Amino acid sequence: MRKSILILLLFFTSSTLLLAGTTGKLTGKITDAKTDEPLAFVNVILLGTTLGAATDIDGNYTILNIPPGKYSVKAQYIGYRSLIVENVSISIDLTTQQDFVLAESVFPTATIPSIPSRDFTAILLTISSIFCFFAHLSIVFATILCNDS
Repeated sequence: MRKSILILLLFFTSSTLLLAGTTGKLTGKITDAKTDEPLAFVNVILLGTTLGAATDIDGNYTILNIPPGKYSVKAQYIGYRSLIVENVSISIDLTTQQDFVLAESVFPTATIPSIPSRDFTAILLTISSIFCFFAHLSIVFATILCNDS
């Protein structure tokens, strides 16, 4: 009987150790700094790893199976300034909450100089005058040739 209880106790102890987790989880919400609206499809990356996620339509994200330790977490979105939070601690079997508030980024725009338009009236008048001159000259030659015969 004593052996049976000892074996049973050993079995339950080892099975709970096998079920214990070895990773943690990171969740959070990302919002706009000006409007406080959630931002969808923001990329959230654990720097130095291949782990990351994108926010859902409500601005929520979850990254699973993160080995325990301290990480730098980066949130980036087109049209917004990227934000990095240092020393985010991930613990075994615990969920760490890390929210982000992103501000819009103002991208400098290049100024394209306007090219002054040229006035082609003088050029067209010159071409037209030359054309009229040659047309008139051909009439004169045709008249001379007709009168000589």
